[in-house]
Amino acid sequence: MASATASATRSRLTKARLVILVVLFAVAAGVFATFKLLPRRYWVAEQLSSVAVFWREDEAFVFVDHHATARSTNAVTERIPQDSAWGTMASMYFDWRPLGQTTTAYRVAGRALERYELPNTAGAPVWDIEDGRLVARGRSPMEKAEGFRWTGAGFERLPFDPTAATRGPATRVVPADDDEDADARALGPISTEAGARLKGGGWHFKHLNGYEAVRRPLSLDIPLRSQSCTLSLRTTKTGGILLPFATTVELAGDGFSPRSRVLFDAPGWGQVSRAEYEARAARSPWPSPSSSFPTSALVLLLLWLAILILRVGGVSGLAGVSSVFGLKRRLVKAVGTTMTFPPTIPEQFPRLDRERLDALSRELEGLGFEKLLDTSPVTDAATSPPTFCRIYAHRRHGCYGILIQSFPQLGPPTDLRCMLNAYLDDGWSVGYGNGRPMAASALVRRPRAIGVVVPPASPTELLAGFLQFRERVGNDLGVRPIADTSLETYIRRTVESLDEIREAMKKKNMAVGMGQFWSRAVTSWRAKPQHVWLGDYPKVAEERRSAGLGPGFTAAALFE
Repeated sequence: MASATASATRSRLTKARLVILVVLFAVAAGVFATFKLLPRRYWVAEQLSSVAVFWREDEAFVFVDHHATARSTNAVTERIPQDSAWGTMASMYFDWRPLGQTTTAYRVAGRALERYELPNTAGAPVWDIEDGRLVARGRSPMEKAEGFRWTGAGFERLPFDPTAATRGPATRVVPADDDEDADARALGPISTEAGARLKGGGWHFKHLNGYEAVRRPLSLDIPLRSQSCTLSLRTTKTGGILLPFATTVELAGDGFSPRSRVLFDAPGWGQVSRAEYEARAARSPWPSPSSSFPTSALVLLLLWLAILILRVGGVSGLAGVSSVFGLKRRLVKAVGTTMTFPPTIPEQFPRLDRERLDALSRELEGLGFEKLLDTSPVTDAATSPPTFCRIYAHRRHGCYGILIQSFPQLGPPTDLRCMLNAYLDDGWSVGYGNGRPMAASALVRRPRAIGVVVPPASPTELLAGFLQFRERVGNDLGVRPIADTSLETYIRRTVESLDEIREAMKKKNMAVGMGQFWSRAVTSWRAKPQHVWLGDYPKVAEERRSAGLGPGFTAAALFE
């Protein structure tokens, strides 16, 4: 009798568990339907990238670079406050699409103002003068953008030309440390040599990054023979997190009618039709994602459903859960405890992507990075594959540049990727890299190691985004970059990171980690503008804001 009662009780418990599973499945289906089936609305926002001005005698050019970003939302996602931390984190799962950069060129000839639209231009062009005409060229073929040249009657588009893009002496002369302006000009959009050629042709020039007017309005006088012009930049705070600033660019002249013309204005997000949204995304040089559904959340939910199904099976369920924790112990033991950096040469790696290595090396060195070492790091981990690593340092910017490619025993080599890294006070670090993200990185994330991956970015684009992001992180957390960029510091911090990885893995929920791992493994082939790991940064920044010590988590504005 007692045995029959116990059997009936177990049967009722099993049915209750199955009901729970059905409910969870319904919730998962509801989440999927919410993201996939609800009607969507489409939005586009334009943001200022930079302004370049050239003038001489009775002629002036104003080049306004701006880039556009598109996104789609539905009735549920629009209910999340976009200016909250939750809205910022949720926005990473929206259908974001980079639309590329456009340059709007204005020419002042006497008292006339001409306008030219130049789509798909380089993000950080190299300015110069050729045959007396202004020319802007891309820095890298990976930008997938075109340059342009003034012909006297319009603009001619220029595909990437490695010979023209690297015009100048093979060796860069380093100025004295107290000559900051010359050093900055050598690394900026107008090199020292190009500046001398422009001055020789009678040209005056000014480059603005668009952030000079954050504190107060900015104006630039442009004296011409027939009239005096003034370029003005005004930046206002919008109060938002995703778009915290809006900048207006105006040009005023005594000979214009009306006297002042708005060259660029950023009104924020504007709604567009789906046809325009898809058409602009199709014209973008960057591939668009095929899905906006948060796949990692779906994979994680399915993983937990599988564990619950195992639990319904009694002993089998407990064994399945135990295997997850057993996996954690094995993964922690697989992390090396030490690492050495013996010198190497590229010829020791027959499968090394030499063409990409040489191209990325030239671009890094053109940006002011100095090579420290070619090495093949060796750890005491049994699963560590052979790896080629070229280490650079940038003393002025206080950061490292790493070119790395691994060669697993099974399968093809990994993509050769470029990573920029800097160490900050209190154990924080910031990394910025390109290439396809690796699934295993989801298991080794550390709370104070912030990382951003922008798959298609060139080193020039990485450096610009890295410096802007690092400055925002430092302001939000109240920390400063560590200026020491010696090889010894890099090796010491890299070895210390092994202990940090092991400690982070011990604290990690392995079910969550495996869900993230398989989500990345399954979807890594899909094009995505960027992959971001913020760790404890948002939490600590908001805690500092609550204590009146900082502005809060403001770097979310950079991930649009």
